[in-house]
Amino acid sequence: MVRTKFAVGDRIVWCPQAFSVFREAYAPDLERLHLRDDVLDSMPDASSELIKSPADGTMNAAIVVEVQDLSADLPGLELLKLQGVNALGDEADGAEVGDAYTMPRIETLYCDTDQHCVSLKQYVESARRLVDSTHVSVFFAAPPEGEEGEEQAPSAACEVEWEGRVFQMRVADPDDYPDSTYKACNCIWYQEVADPKNTIYVVDSDEQTDNEVSPWDTHASTSHKLWCQKFPKLAKLKYPRVERRTLVGLRAEEDPESMALDEALTEGRSEEALEQEAITRVLKRLCSNEATSLFLAPVPKSETAYYEEIDHPICLSEIAMKAKALEYDKYALFHEDVLTMVNNAMQFNETHTAEYVLSLVMHAELEEARKLLGVHAPSLVESLSV
Repeated sequence: MVRTKFAVGDRIVWCPQAFSVFREAYAPDLERLHLRDDVLDSMPDASSELIKSPADGTMNAAIVVEVQDLSADLPGLELLKLQGVNALGDEADGAEVGDAYTMPRIETLYCDTDQHCVSLKQYVESARRLVDSTHVSVFFAAPPEGEEGEEQAPSAACEVEWEGRVFQMRVADPDDYPDSTYKACNCIWYQEVADPKNTIYVVDSDEQTDNEVSPWDTHASTSHKLWCQKFPKLAKLKYPRVERRTLVGLRAEEDPESMALDEALTEGRSEEALEQEAITRVLKRLCSNEATSLFLAPVPKSETAYYEEIDHPICLSEIAMKAKALEYDKYALFHEDVLTMVNNAMQFNETHTAEYVLSLVMHAELEEARKLLGVHAPSLVESLSV
């Protein structure tokens, strides 16, 4: 379980972007509580500099000076009286020391939006952790167990831990917060972690569909740490970004360079050979991630609705056959076929379905390859569609 309550003296940070979402979502509840005017007036609003210009572009820092528990009125709700401090660095332009204001928040276990208040330590650690590893665990609120049809009290909610991989970092709000480093994490989940000590192999899961979380809601993955201990050579690989069970099957530790898109790619190769080598390496990456199984075979002909909507169906197996037959004389042609395959899936499937999320995973893998080739073999990708 993750501690989410705050105490007097705690050093915290809070995110204006996340707070705005929270305040809009819980406006009816806050109005229903009939909070005192002085409490409402001391909350940051849209015109506040705290909202418009957070200290480091992302967060404001503060010390908790008082905690008012309102969980009897709304599960998990508390009012934090905060004193602004310049705790994010000497160059920060946040609230001056001594500024006081009130911040409502709801514990993670009961909150339907991303947390806008986190401890300063958690915020700093999450930023460092995501540089070292994209494998994370996240705690989600889960409905309490009970008889079917039996209504449970919100106070009976519990937490479950899910493990997954951050496959993409998306800029949260580039228009209103151009200087913010806040990037939402798009995750692909594996399985609910029931016993971290025994969870070595993981599987894809479509039971958890909340695929976007804030970086500070992530934690170190115990399962991934255990897997790294079991497969130390594989754990050192920076590529490919693959589901771990598949990576073991590929025996990539024996030939890790076969998927690398680095400076060694161009050594001693003609332009024609470089085109083919890039196709081979990127294809291996595309055939070894969590989304591979979705794209590997053609959609069954019995799925008539798919073929009525999609003009140019194609799958990874067909792309691999064309690559083996040297039908792609340019990397750009290979890239366009893969992009068509991904766009087909995104067009046909509803957002927030497992199929759509897996399409995002495959697109992120293709885009990562494009960026790497842009650094080490720019002539191959100059004309590509993004």
